[in-house]
Amino acid sequence: MSLADRKELDNLTKKLFDMNQDLAYLVYELDEIVNKANEVKTKFPSSATNKIVDPIIKEFTTLKESMVITTGDNYVDTAEPQLREKMGTLYGKVASSFYKLNSSEMDNLKLIENRFNKAKTDFANLKTKHLAKLNKLIIKNKIAPVNLQKFEEYIATP
Repeated sequence: MSLADRKELDNLTKKLFDMNQDLAYLVYELDEIVNKANEVKTKFPSSATNKIVDPIIKEFTTLKESMVITTGDNYVDTAEPQLREKMGTLYGKVASSFYKLNSSEMDNLKLIENRFNKAKTDFANLKTKHLAKLNKLIIKNKIAPVNLQKFEEYIATP
C-alpha cells in the first residue's frame, strides 16, 4: 500500500473516531433532555404538563433509537444495528486495514456520514421546536435546568 493510501486510511480512521465521539455526545444530550422532561412530568403531573413533555420524550427517544440500539442485553444480537453499531463496524475495519477501502466500503462511509448529519440536523430541529417550552416549564416549576457537560469534559470523562 502506498504512503498516500496509508494516509487516507489514517484520515478516515480519525474521521470515524471523531464522528463516534460526536455521536456519543449527541446521545448524552438526548438522554439529559429526556431525563429532564421525565423529571418535570413526574414532579408536576398534569394534562397541561403532559401535553408539552410527552411529545418531547417521544420525539427525542425516537431519534435516539435511530442512532443506537436501546433494546436487548448487549450480549446477543437482538436488535437491528443502528448508526453507532454501523459506525463502529466500519471504524474497526478501517483502523485495522492494510488495504485501501474499496468502493463499497467508501459508499458505506458516505451513507453513515449522511445518516449522522441527518441525525444532527434532526436533533437541532427538535431542540428548536421543543426546548423553549421545556425550559419555561422548568423555570415555572423551579426545577434545576438541564446541566450539560461541555463536549471536551464529556469525552475526557472515563
